[in-house]
Amino acid sequence: MPLYQYTNNDGIKILSDLTWKVTPPNEFNDPFEMSPCVESKDPAGFLQAQVSTWLSSEDFYKKIRGNPRFSQFKTFQDYQRGARPILEGSASRVVGASIDVDEGIQKQILNILSKSLGVICLTKTPKHHLMWAHYADKHKGLVFEFDENHKYFKGEFFKVEYSRDRFVYDPTGADRRSQIEAFVKRKSKEWKYEQEWRLIVGLNQASKVNLSSGQVIYLLKIKPKIIKSVTFGLRTSDDLKMKVKNELSLPHFSHVKLYQIIPSKAQYKLLRQPV
Repeated sequence: MPLYQYTNNDGIKILSDLTWKVTPPNEFNDPFEMSPCVESKDPAGFLQAQVSTWLSSEDFYKKIRGNPRFSQFKTFQDYQRGARPILEGSASRVVGASIDVDEGIQKQILNILSKSLGVICLTKTPKHHLMWAHYADKHKGLVFEFDENHKYFKGEFFKVEYSRDRFVYDPTGADRRSQIEAFVKRKSKEWKYEQEWRLIVGLNQASKVNLSSGQVIYLLKIKPKIIKSVTFGLRTSDDLKMKVKNELSLPHFSHVKLYQIIPSKAQYKLLRQPV
């Protein structure tokens, strides 16, 4: 399955710098991005299990022993013997406010995820009118094709699922990892035309770059062999075309093919031909 990415003029940096921009999901244009409906089905059971976890964790004890409520417990053993009522009291207050907690999680979950992970968005087609218009600067940009057999696509790589309904996330459930995977790859049916695939990248794997504008971006270093082709849009400037051709003249890009989008004479259709 071919994998393509639409870019504006800055896409040239994929060739010149051999970097791939990794975008935290709270920077996407869809306000529903990675924002499930949060409903705790068993907050009491979850918090009871959490209390047991806290009681068995010496690291947790070290973190909270400075709190006045726990200062009476001079040793970890004292804490284990006597702290349960205090912890359960805290847990019960959380259970009583579980609806407010769910709403808080729902509002914050996107920002929480965006602190640690980013996304590289890809698609199956290089000839989509709306994709060229929305993501390639009104047909002035580029489309890159990537090697679907590369190791990057063997890990956290998902086909986006389109639905009318938001995924219901239960933070008290035992299968939280699979739940997170489910809502990370779900989007509204309004976006179905994108035929999107997502590569999830930990931001700790990318380089953090502070731009002069004050914006922070994350760049993942890549090898030339992952790039299979570059496609010019209907309105790609001669200057950008020349820059791309100069980059592709380098020996490490000898395998990369070059294409041009052209309009069909008889239909509202984009065609792609070798350069």
